[in-house]
Amino acid sequence: MSERNSILTKAVLHGIILVCAVLGLVFQAVFFGIYLTDMFMFFAPLVNIAIVVVYGLILYKDIVLLLGRNSGVSIPSVIYGGVMLNAVLVWVIYLSVLLPAFIINNPAEPQYRLLQIQDILLQFLVPVLVLADYIFFAKKGNFKWSGPLIWAAPFVVYLGFVFLYSTMGAAVYGGSGMSPYFFLDAATIGWGNVVLISLALLVMFVGLGFMFYILDTINWQALRERLKNSKPAKSRMFISGLAEDTQEKEKPKTKQITTKQGTYTNPYIKKKPERKNKNSG
Repeated sequence: MSERNSILTKAVLHGIILVCAVLGLVFQAVFFGIYLTDMFMFFAPLVNIAIVVVYGLILYKDIVLLLGRNSGVSIPSVIYGGVMLNAVLVWVIYLSVLLPAFIINNPAEPQYRLLQIQDILLQFLVPVLVLADYIFFAKKGNFKWSGPLIWAAPFVVYLGFVFLYSTMGAAVYGGSGMSPYFFLDAATIGWGNVVLISLALLVMFVGLGFMFYILDTINWQALRERLKNSKPAKSRMFISGLAEDTQEKEKPKTKQITTKQGTYTNPYIKKKPERKNKNSG
């Protein structure tokens, strides 16, 4: 694939991510209606707003590169990594907590409905596309060991805000009581459980961050080249070994046997012994 085609492919993917995030936010705003401000109590819309900003800049950079110019736009790896990891967290919570809660008809989440377009876009499709963009197109090797701790900072701030609002705020539209999520509603499950769940989410978040950091440090291209080069060599060694074994099996067994009548070089093919000339000497 030429460099221009590669940039074009990335631009198409980045454009799809941007459009899906914007549409998801629009549908979410329509859902909240007059309670629009409550939309910003939820983690997924906040993450997608960050995705719109970051991928808007990335798409602008792609378009300028396609035009043969230098955009001068550079997204720091710590920001790109943070957006990607927070999107993955949204996806994980959606699949592991929110959907199961609906499936078992959890009464603590009465406003939640399966297959709402805004939820599919913001909490499933956009995170999957962002993760795919990182896996297939993002330049690797730029993350630092401190990245996972920095990426967790927005999530910690969000949890602190939710805790504070739960103690002094009003009910959250579309949420659970005075909390946007039932698993953070202290009035329902108690502060002890809320703290434990929050710590578990934070540990999972940081753990995912370090997993991506470790994977990012691996030189995948060099690894692919090494595996690619090693396979023919192993095949040649294997074929050569088979050939040697075959030749060894096909080689007739020879053994020199010395008797009074003469020397035989093959027990299966006997040579007639040479007769001495009686007249010689």
